[in-house]
Amino acid sequence: MEIRKKTWPEYFEKVLNGEKNIDLRLADFELNKGDILVLEEYNPQTKQYTGRVVKKKVVNLIKVNPTEMVSSENIEKFGFYEIELEKGISVIQAQEKVDDLIQCYGGYWQPLSMLARLVEETGELSRAMNIKFGNKKSKFEGDGKELNEELADVLFTILAISNMLNVNLGDEVEKKLKKDFEKCKGVYDKR
Repeated sequence: MEIRKKTWPEYFEKVLNGEKNIDLRLADFELNKGDILVLEEYNPQTKQYTGRVVKKKVVNLIKVNPTEMVSSENIEKFGFYEIELEKGISVIQAQEKVDDLIQCYGGYWQPLSMLARLVEETGELSRAMNIKFGNKKSKFEGDGKELNEELADVLFTILAISNMLNVNLGDEVEKKLKKDFEKCKGVYDKR
């Protein structure tokens, strides 16, 4: 089940970049382990939602009764949830890990070699998707079932290219999401 909750910008940003994976909420709503918490960024000054949303799976849930922050009447009536959110890795953290690994094994390839690698990995992803969703037949047991791995290979290569070009991909993705938020509504509408 998905539960939508508003979140102030400073907390939203910390959840988004992986710094914050525990959320404390008044337990005045139904919530269970395995539910999806949909955090909607809300600006308290403008009293409006920003349109940015992050979804996290609830992996642990503990109901507590702190004595501060909320009236004792509400604490007694509802208690609090301490919500542990599914852990993820931020784009910048992923870029750092990719850089560490590549530096450990000898350094970056030349730009065109890295582009060729991206094309190769994209081809492998295309093949796996064609086996799973298209008409291509698998050649051996498990052939085409490694979509997760192929997606990770494409992402790894994109992160490596970003590092080589000194591009902070996290910042660029955030700018792209802000710029294209309205445009994506029309592109990705359910039909």
